[in-house]
Amino acid sequence: MSDTTEREPVWPLITVAAVVAVAAFTMSMSLDWWGNTVYRSALVTAFVLIILADIQIARDYRRKKARGVPKSDERLDRIVVYASMYSFRAGIICMIVLIFLHLLRILDMDTVGALSVSVFVMAGFYFAFHWYFDRKGDVVEVIS
Repeated sequence: MSDTTEREPVWPLITVAAVVAVAAFTMSMSLDWWGNTVYRSALVTAFVLIILADIQIARDYRRKKARGVPKSDERLDRIVVYASMYSFRAGIICMIVLIFLHLLRILDMDTVGALSVSVFVMAGFYFAFHWYFDRKGDVVEVIS
């Protein structure tokens, strides 16, 4: 990407997301509803963060549309494909590890917990790989 375009700094966005996540988790733990468990509070926190991410995506789309930047290009399509592929692999490996931990009686987790961990791992790895490939440039250069 050329240096003439200014990128929005990442750390303020990460800071806002972290503060919102901690606040949502703390507030949902302090309320007496649904039995008040960590899983349920984590679910509420994830929902709040998804809404925050959607707002950021819409904001970024409007900003790029105003500047005349196309919605997608070949590079972005490749980044999305590779990030999806690697996050899927990480999710599968996470599920295999959870299965072995359960079979070896090291970890006793219910279905909702195991699915929640798998979803959070896959989503987290998707965003991490997407960010990494976007910062590095072209995916082909990174992979080969």
